[in-house]
Amino acid sequence: MKLNQLAVLVLGAAASALAQAPAQPAQPPAQTTTTTTQQPGQSTTSTTTTAQPQQPAQPQQKKEIKDPAEYNSYISAIGMSNPAQKGQALEQFLQQYPNTVVKTDALQQLMGAYQQANNGPKAVDAAGRLSQADPNNVFALFILTVSNRATNPTQGGQYGLRGLQTLPNFTKPEGMAADTYEKLKRDFEGAFSGAAGFGALQQKDYPNAQKYLGAAVQANPDDLQNVYPLAVAYLQTTPLNPLGFWYGARAIHLSANNAAANAQITKYVEAKYHNFHGGDDGWQQLLQQAAASPNPPAGFSVTQETPAIQAKKMIQANPDPKKMDFGTLSFIFQNADPADAEQVWNGIKGVNMQFKANVISVQGTTLMLASTADAIQANQADMQVTMAAAIPPKLMPKVGGEVGLQAAPVSYDKSPYLLHMGEGKLLVSKAAPGTRRKPPVRRRRPAR
Repeated sequence: MKLNQLAVLVLGAAASALAQAPAQPAQPPAQTTTTTTQQPGQSTTSTTTTAQPQQPAQPQQKKEIKDPAEYNSYISAIGMSNPAQKGQALEQFLQQYPNTVVKTDALQQLMGAYQQANNGPKAVDAAGRLSQADPNNVFALFILTVSNRATNPTQGGQYGLRGLQTLPNFTKPEGMAADTYEKLKRDFEGAFSGAAGFGALQQKDYPNAQKYLGAAVQANPDDLQNVYPLAVAYLQTTPLNPLGFWYGARAIHLSANNAAANAQITKYVEAKYHNFHGGDDGWQQLLQQAAASPNPPAGFSVTQETPAIQAKKMIQANPDPKKMDFGTLSFIFQNADPADAEQVWNGIKGVNMQFKANVISVQGTTLMLASTADAIQANQADMQVTMAAAIPPKLMPKVGGEVGLQAAPVSYDKSPYLLHMGEGKLLVSKAAPGTRRKPPVRRRRPAR
């Protein structure tokens, strides 16, 4: 598991507090007690002797190590400059002293050491252990949030919510500069809000997705990983919220240097705009405005035509139903006046069509597929294909992958929408005569 760039930068800033912390003391005499104060990536250790008492610190922040051997082991470990060696020494310390009073300090030190050593999986493991020992440790929650967001959005969202609840009680660690502390809080809030919103989006909880992703975008307007999900959170609602077009256009601008992401985002947002507005007029101007400003102007809106009128315009613009894509057909069959829908249906019923779609499930000779941008985004089937014959095991489509098919429309359900196709056949390229024994040449598809 690899930590993203934000996690590395934030923890790096936290580790910079090392240089500001007081120096570590020498080994204490026999009748000395030692105290440690928790810091991100560093624990400040002070000594108090009976002969020369020091100024007492805040009782709730101090922890005493009374065993000189334990003290020496801890001080030796946190004093190491090599991150890998420091991590190993701290692991040994925690194994030897599992109930040490400085367990949370040592685990936080361990997490920072692994981060400095660029060992993401170990840093995440240490964060998990630290979170168990100290459920409100904001540094541990941050690491667990950003590491789970992509791989387990629901879990990442839960960590994000916990982080947002904990953050108000996050006080400035001793030895950390005030500006570093304020920046850390902003970065933490953005990461926690983004993960909480993304988790809500996966659960189709669009109000909370809008709430938390909106806060994350306000904290960092140029973060594509939050701007695009915010657009989706607005565009997937019923009725659709036109604010999604602004953030969708903004996401297109922010993804300009990533051809694959840009193509996917553009296809989804432009299709939504076209279906909502009934045409592409005004779209280029919206793209220019969103590229110049992260926030929509006051009163921003996009005019919506009635779905029936939009469907009629689609039919007028492309009078041959066999040339319509499945997104257009889906919209027409769900929204057109009955006469218009029947006209289009009669144009494709029983006609063999070749296409590609995403596989949602496979049950014998029945494939459930996502054929439109909306269905792919929601990972939900909008097409059912009954194959003409059993599929050979070696050619069985994989769930989550893309499959090429030929099939003919048989019927459709209007709500929930599902297009039924029959006589399905896999589109499999065949080797030319005399070349069966040669391995196929794989060529990269050009970027779109």
